[in-house]
Amino acid sequence: FDLIMQGIMSAACTRFLARPLAFHRLVSHDATGALLDNERKAMLYRSQMRGWLELDLILGSWAHKNLSKLTQAELKQLEAVLGEENPDIYLWVTSAAPAPDRLANNTVLRSITEYVDSRPAPSPHLGNQSTSYLG
Repeated sequence: FDLIMQGIMSAACTRFLARPLAFHRLVSHDATGALLDNERKAMLYRSQMRGWLELDLILGSWAHKNLSKLTQAELKQLEAVLGEENPDIYLWVTSAAPAPDRLANNTVLRSITEYVDSRPAPSPHLGNQSTSYLG
């Protein structure tokens, strides 16, 4: 019985672990069609899968459009932003609260904030929801 259960669990784990690899194949190109390296793919994934829908849309769409253009220094700045907590990032990129001093000179955070500020506000009417953050 134990061997049978191990075989079933092993097969289930293999199928489950194969899913993220399939996702990485889907996001291997940015909005311009440029091939992303592994570091950029990981950052794109982290930007799109924050676990907070608003940030998934904001950070994911910004990263999709800008990741291939970032320098190594800017990638480190993005890493610093992605290392912060979701509620804090949301307040900063929506200009609801100022960024802390440690991120005051972060040009990537400033770029994301400008991106959010340039997008049209969603309509309050349920039948007319904006999906402008999607592309």
